[in-house]
Amino acid sequence: ATSNLQKSASRNSRMEDVTNISEEGGVYEKTIKKPGVKAQKGKKVQVSWKKVKGASAYLIYRSDSKNGTYRLIKTIRKQKTVRFTDSKKIKKNKNYYYKIAVCRDGMYSPLGTAAKVKVK
Repeated sequence: ATSNLQKSASRNSRMEDVTNISEEGGVYEKTIKKPGVKAQKGKKVQVSWKKVKGASAYLIYRSDSKNGTYRLIKTIRKQKTVRFTDSKKIKKNKNYYYKIAVCRDGMYSPLGTAAKVKVK
């Protein structure tokens, strides 16, 4: 099933423009300001964030430009998980940008600030 966040994101060329993310319950105001990102060996990027109390899921988005289209790459449904390693279609010598949305009680937060990482 496609979430309202995913449907809204696919209709917009820039994720920053998504304002009314969830038609069912409104917008959840708690955001992850800026995730931690770190390039790892073997064309991988570790993304980390601070736990949000009561979150039912974290939605991780990636773009190859700061103001480009952010695509959902992973949904983490475990409340205690605060780390994800991205290894899909990562290329060397390229910049990637990550943003995270939080889901709680059927509401989705706006995406936080983009975090940039260069894969070497």
